[in-house]
Amino acid sequence: MSPRKRLVPYREEIEKLLPVFGDILSQRQRACLYRHYIEGLSLSAIGRELGISRQAVLDAVLHGERRLRLLGECVRRAGLGEVPWHQEAPTNAAEAIERLF
Repeated sequence: MSPRKRLVPYREEIEKLLPVFGDILSQRQRACLYRHYIEGLSLSAIGRELGISRQAVLDAVLHGERRLRLLGECVRRAGLGEVPWHQEAPTNAAEAIERLF
């Protein structure tokens, strides 16, 4: 499945998780995910903008996605997913992790 086809189902989840857990990602992962999911840029356009290959962008997106989704799952399993994200969302990764314990 191409990354563009994955954009729609994961966009809402990534948009919620990126501001909270973005500081845990590498700078490249954060930049690629933001440009791909939030700005809607293609992998090729991101690669040109960052001066890296399309494959490097894809790798960063896939690894960043996986990390964010795993962190999101940890939050849900800890019961924090029941709190409406827009009302009482952790403001950063440290706060989210602190709430887990």
